[in-house]
Amino acid sequence: MGHSSRATTPGSSRAPVVAVDARCLAESYRSGVGEYVYHLLMRLPRLTPRLHYRWCWTSRRPVRLPELAAPNADIFEINAPSKALNAAVRFLHRPRLDIMANARAVFLPSLQSVALRPATPLGISIADLSFERYPEFFSPKARFWHAIIDPRWLCQRASQIVVNSEHTRRELEDRYRVPADRITVAYLGYDPACAQEVPSPRRREIAQRYRLPGRFVLAVGNLEPRKNLGSLIRAYDRLQPDADLVIVGRPVWRAETLYRQAAGSRRPARIHFLGYVAREDRPALYQMAACLAYPSYYEGFGLPALEAMAAGTPVIASSATSLPEVVGSAGVLVDPYDISSIAEGLDAVLGDDGFARRLSAAGRLRAQDFSWDETARKTAPVIARLCV
Repeated sequence: MGHSSRATTPGSSRAPVVAVDARCLAESYRSGVGEYVYHLLMRLPRLTPRLHYRWCWTSRRPVRLPELAAPNADIFEINAPSKALNAAVRFLHRPRLDIMANARAVFLPSLQSVALRPATPLGISIADLSFERYPEFFSPKARFWHAIIDPRWLCQRASQIVVNSEHTRRELEDRYRVPADRITVAYLGYDPACAQEVPSPRRREIAQRYRLPGRFVLAVGNLEPRKNLGSLIRAYDRLQPDADLVIVGRPVWRAETLYRQAAGSRRPARIHFLGYVAREDRPALYQMAACLAYPSYYEGFGLPALEAMAAGTPVIASSATSLPEVVGSAGVLVDPYDISSIAEGLDAVLGDDGFARRLSAAGRLRAQDFSWDETARKTAPVIARLCV
């Protein structure tokens, strides 16, 4: 299993090197975790100029993001497929990333397998423990991947852990017995494009491309059981709305069940599955939607809820896990296990324009409390402590 180092810019030989596993940025579809990693890595070098960052990924799936270039950052490529690398690390405890990358410390902004010398400081970011709480929400392949990664060991090995909500902090303390002083909460941010009014020609172009109805409820999230989209369809079926239901997200697991449910609903022609929508198109979708429905069973943060609030879109969100931290009193919180609660939330927003306008204003104000700059400012000292 070979490796190569490709420097994009010269770094100081005296600066402590932090190897950052950035393999998730090579994914074809950038998830919420990928968005977090992208914005974090864009900002860390500027915030910690006395550190030298080494972005690490495999040569088989290189990350082509020239905007990650910085005077105190370079690239390290491992000549191996990512899956083979994970398996070798898990079962052979080789190769050791700190040795290969000549790093003083290692930071994992997303869950990945890693092998290190015992004395090398490790920092990790973990989005949530949904795979622990609700393993039934994950496919056998995803459960196997988590077994390979072994998040419990990573959390016990790490000297610093970054989470995106107080809820996840409590989960780590309760389930993994992680001491509170090793956990830092850094809320996520949102793309400023969400808050900027999308011009009418652009809206029309997006509406035509995706064949959007005139008025619609928007749901954003992967098609998987954890997102609770089946309950949303049932709740929508109980109403007589003047809005269609538009669901954005790529099929991950058991999507066929949702397709069948929608086809058998009272108004199948008014339920639309758009699949994956490019991030640059989403601000227009948020701003054209009558509301966002996000009744997820479990979230470590809930980025679509924040993006929708920034866009001025009324939010109906689950009252479970981290979402109350994100939405606060600026949206309607519903019980994700109660179809009637979800239906009442939809009806309250769709049936009262004045209430919807008040939620829109409250959401915009609430979103101002979050930014990617603040996420990075909270995270930078965590990484600096790894090199002390």
